[in-house]
Amino acid sequence: MELAPSPRQISDLLRIAEIEPAALEQIGNLFYDQSNSAAKIADLIRQTSQHLNHEISSVLVANSISLAILCRRQRIDSTEVVSAVEKGLAKSQLGNANEKTSIDHIRDEFARIIDSPIIKRLAKATDLSFDFTNLFGGVRILTDVRPVFDDDKSSWIGSIVTPVLKLEYSNDEGQTSLSVALSENDVNDIEKEVQEAKKKLAHLKHTLSEEHRSIVFDLAQKS
Repeated sequence: MELAPSPRQISDLLRIAEIEPAALEQIGNLFYDQSNSAAKIADLIRQTSQHLNHEISSVLVANSISLAILCRRQRIDSTEVVSAVEKGLAKSQLGNANEKTSIDHIRDEFARIIDSPIIKRLAKATDLSFDFTNLFGGVRILTDVRPVFDDDKSSWIGSIVTPVLKLEYSNDEGQTSLSVALSENDVNDIEKEVQEAKKKLAHLKHTLSEEHRSIVFDLAQKS
């Protein structure tokens, strides 16, 4: 197996390659701690920041989860995926002779992190959370103002003000947007639905975590 990492991934991997093996071993021990039940990526990044700065911690956690997802989908082990990453990195044209362009010196430590229970749990949760036909990309409510003229178009007699909901989403075909004209009542209904959804989420998270002792994953990288 061989991977062709993107320029962003190559940049991230080169930064991970600069981490000392001893530091990665300590982080691996942290991730294997049986008491570590972190369900938030942001929490795991904060824990990793005990050994690295916050920025490189984010890079390490994000890429570990990404590669763990690849292991899950391709049904391969972490050692194999790290070898594939190393081959792809070796073929890249980025970097120069003064940079570490190989992860061979951290191969075992990096693979162990990818294979850790907490990373595998977060990878599974992340993978399942995106297993939908359409994924939300963003939303805006714009205000459309259109003038109204008299019959001979000589006088401006009024305006039509219309809220427009612009929903952005992505799927296998790429990014798409959908615009829908709303009334003022529609805007109020959306506001009510958002508040109801927030109440339901809060209640379900509390019930599942406190009463059923179930881990509720939070995949946001920022808290």
